[in-house]
Amino acid sequence: MMRIVLAVFLLVFSSVTTSFAATINVKSKGARGNGIADDTSAINRAIEKSAMGDTIFFPAGSYKISFPPGILLEPGRTYRGDEKGESKLLGSGGYSIASSKYNLAIDLTLKNLVFDGGGLRLDGNAMPAQNVSVTNCTFQNIVTNGENWTTHMGIYIGTGAERSHFDHNRFYNIFTGGKYGFEDSDATGIFGYGLSHSTISDNTFDYLNEGVHIFFDATDGEAVEVARNRFTRVHRITMEFQHDHTDGLVIEDNMVSNPLNPYWLTYGMSVAASTTTGTGIVVQNNTVVANTPLDLSVNPKNYYPYGIEVWGTNTVVRNNRVIGLWGIGIGIGAAHNMLVENNLVCGKVTSYGKSINQYYGPQVGTRIVDNVVTSNCPPTASTLMSSVKP
Repeated sequence: MMRIVLAVFLLVFSSVTTSFAATINVKSKGARGNGIADDTSAINRAIEKSAMGDTIFFPAGSYKISFPPGILLEPGRTYRGDEKGESKLLGSGGYSIASSKYNLAIDLTLKNLVFDGGGLRLDGNAMPAQNVSVTNCTFQNIVTNGENWTTHMGIYIGTGAERSHFDHNRFYNIFTGGKYGFEDSDATGIFGYGLSHSTISDNTFDYLNEGVHIFFDATDGEAVEVARNRFTRVHRITMEFQHDHTDGLVIEDNMVSNPLNPYWLTYGMSVAASTTTGTGIVVQNNTVVANTPLDLSVNPKNYYPYGIEVWGTNTVVRNNRVIGLWGIGIGIGAAHNMLVENNLVCGKVTSYGKSINQYYGPQVGTRIVDNVVTSNCPPTASTLMSSVKP
């Protein structure tokens, strides 16, 4: 039934031409943007008065948003803030500031908006979000301890996303209850249940529990790129990808440094795909730097667990740099025919004898070739490590 609804929606939307598109200023519908008055109803009125193809514009200001209902994003529209990043949506924690109306996250564009105190929820009932673009937005100060764990995220993708793009966004200060200790937490910059033909690229993540966490359950996982993101002060796993449908996942050119209050669950990245369906994963040209000393009273061995953890069938791990205090530089889990080549593992990690380690024992067809393992980092790596010291 939902597929029929989607087909009808796309047919109707395709008939809307840009020549009829309008821009609706939320202040024209009564929003104040002064950070004091509750602007939720006025913003939703502006959205209700719009048509598919229209732009809902938020001039510079601070818009107080309450729940219920929060901002209800109708499909087929653009939601745009001031180009200087001065359009702030203010939540008070425990709820998503904006969510897809009717659980139809279809043809949504959000840009130049600041989500402060609450995140963005993209749900699609039994189907993934479709054609969503989130660009040049900021998600910050999400420190709620509310019972609904899905509201602890910057962006929550409930049923996966297809043909969608999350790029040039900033994620800052995202922790459950505002706390980080020696335990796991569910607060994450981008959390979701699958991606397909989509990108997470050119974002910055700073001071949060996890950066990106995707369970590949709800979509086919094809043609997904996670690239050129920069992660600093991440408490637990910077990037975590799990479960089956990860065919064609590419993780490349990402930079990880300065783990926050590191402990035994602090990873650079983890790609724990199934060996039966997680095929063709590429992890390349990434740099993970562990340069924040641990609390020796908590972890007397003075190292983090994994710089890069990889699983899967026909996975390629190449040209990565793993630098510093990692306990295992590159950890290989369940793997068939994995190629690990031309990686640099340097620094204190080499003194533990587990620079590149198959921790389930030798895996079928795994090849480990032409890697450089050295306690003395070459000049380029040493310079990089010193440049990102806390």
